Amino acid sequence: MIRLLRYCLFLVILCACKSHYHVSGKTLTLRAKNDSIANLSVLPYKAGLDKEMETVIAKSDSSLTKDGFESSLGNFVLMATEEFININKPEIAGNCVLFINRGGLRNNLPMGEITKGNIFEVMPFDNEIVILTLSGQKLKKVLMV
Repeated sequence: MIRLLRYCLFLVILCACKSHYHVSGKTLTLRAKNDSIANLSVLPYKAGLDKEMETVIAKSDSSLTKDGFESSLGNFVLMATEEFININKPEIAGNCVLFINRGGLRNNLPMGEITKGNIFEVMPFDNEIVILTLSGQKLKKVLMV
């Protein structure tokens, strides 16, 4: 009990001490150097990557947008995830509930040709499919149904 009182007293004293900080008005400017040696060493990789990202992998009859609570892009990503699970995890196919973080979809897909670059624009992070096995009762509890 005494330790708790000492701790609380220490916090009160710590919070009562005021430090005044003032901005001096100076600004910090960072400038990137144009390093031609670095640019020359990266250029071949960038050219190859740019060419690969321009590869057309699909065509779409309409644009897929991330707008709204239930979006065409969200539905597309969920259906693609379900197809991936059906092919790679057939033992759980058809017994899945899929969730996706709508905020993880960063860009819309255009109507017409879809490139690899477009896909990386939609999901630029190292996203993973996580499979969690739950009973129906636990799933209801998680969903608060």
